[in-house]
Amino acid sequence: MIDIHKIITEYSINNKSSTEIGKMLGISRVTVLRILKKHSIPIRRRTNKCVFNDDFFSTIDTEQKAYWLGFITADGNVHRDESTLQINLSAVDEGHLAKLAMIFRREVKSIKHSKTPMRYFSIYSKRLCGDLIQLGVLPNKTDEDQSAIFNNVPNHLKRHFIRGLFDGDGSIAQSNKYKKHFTFAVIGEHRLMSEVANFICEKTGIRTPKIATEHRCSRIRWSGLYQCLAILEWLYDGSEIFLARKRVKMDALKARPSKKKTYYGVSKTISKKWNAAIWQNNTRIHIGNFETAEDAAHAYNVYADSIGLDSYKRNHLPGKQ
Repeated sequence: MIDIHKIITEYSINNKSSTEIGKMLGISRVTVLRILKKHSIPIRRRTNKCVFNDDFFSTIDTEQKAYWLGFITADGNVHRDESTLQINLSAVDEGHLAKLAMIFRREVKSIKHSKTPMRYFSIYSKRLCGDLIQLGVLPNKTDEDQSAIFNNVPNHLKRHFIRGLFDGDGSIAQSNKYKKHFTFAVIGEHRLMSEVANFICEKTGIRTPKIATEHRCSRIRWSGLYQCLAILEWLYDGSEIFLARKRVKMDALKARPSKKKTYYGVSKTISKKWNAAIWQNNTRIHIGNFETAEDAAHAYNVYADSIGLDSYKRNHLPGKQ
């Protein structure tokens, strides 16, 4: 038998919700409400108890905000109603999507009837979406200029934004045919990619890449182990937020077995001295022989400076310029 007195007491005096009372007594929420209305008990309006920080993107002032802004720029979608943000990812990256969902006290859900296992995170907030649009994240990923997003991120946080872009729409790959050949690439709107490429080159000293247009997107790509490592080490240095499976690839690159030749452009001669040489215009130029590998590496650096070789092709020598 249903305890009507308890239902009225719990709802009116103890301020319990109809759902909580239903679970307590083993009846449905609808039954609880019907009894309350029958006894003329005023029904409280249902409120959303899930409070979240919808001003998260009002100011980009932390690594976390810059990273997720980059990730949303790559993989997110602000609907045309300018009130809903949604991100779809492969089920493999469900744990990473859950980190973002946790910020807004939401859950990651499965996409039904998908050919491949997919997960999504969705949130309705006019303020949150309004702040993203103000930053330059345009509804439904239009083809309009998105470079404003990058310019709205402080310089000291731009590498975190780029890491978010890379985790969303980037790749690090190794050639199946040439095992020593690596490429680092990011895809996005053309003007945004141009800004990103220039900033990466400025901070790492590597050469400016060509920007290839593919369909409605543009791709920036660097090739070669030295350039890839220079970018990845800069992106991940001291970082706290990243997509784990891509970070693993970077760690694998750094852990590759090193050759006996410890410095770029340096080799040991038959006479057991150290030879410094450099390639220019498909010609090997002999710089000189030296007593130590460090001296040969330093001579290589000096010659590389004199001919304006890209700065990523330098030997790291503590104490020597």
